[in-house]
Amino acid sequence: MKATAAAHPFTSAGELRATVLELWRGSTVREERYAAIDLTGLRLVARDQLMLPVYEEIIRTGKWWDFVDGVSDRIGGLLQAHRPMMTELLLAWSTDQDFWIRRSAITSQLWVCNFVMIKGTQLSPLSRQEAMRHLEEGTTPGVTGSG
Repeated sequence: MKATAAAHPFTSAGELRATVLELWRGSTVREERYAAIDLTGLRLVARDQLMLPVYEEIIRTGKWWDFVDGVSDRIGGLLQAHRPMMTELLLAWSTDQDFWIRRSAITSQLWVCNFVMIKGTQLSPLSRQEAMRHLEEGTTPGVTGSG
């Protein structure tokens, strides 16, 4: 999917968002939904706050592990880039009626921890410290599971 997107680049983040939603909503097989999720990983929309409604729709309508977990790292990237806004959102999501939204509030934070553990010494000590410090500062009941 990424090779196809590279060969036929999107002209704007808005066009990419619209394509993701069109593909998601019109899908008739799981693979089309996987393709829509794959498109959300393109650099053009990385850490783009306007992707939140797209991710939320994928989570609320997908309602399955592979779809929901497929966007967790994207939400984790938003958490890193837009901490105050995302902290507030994830706090709200942590008490949402929808199980899948609550799960996303947790797994999007776990992605950051996993990223730091996987990258290990490839990250500078300061980068590791800052990533983990931000999570520790965000330790709030319902968000990180502490309390």
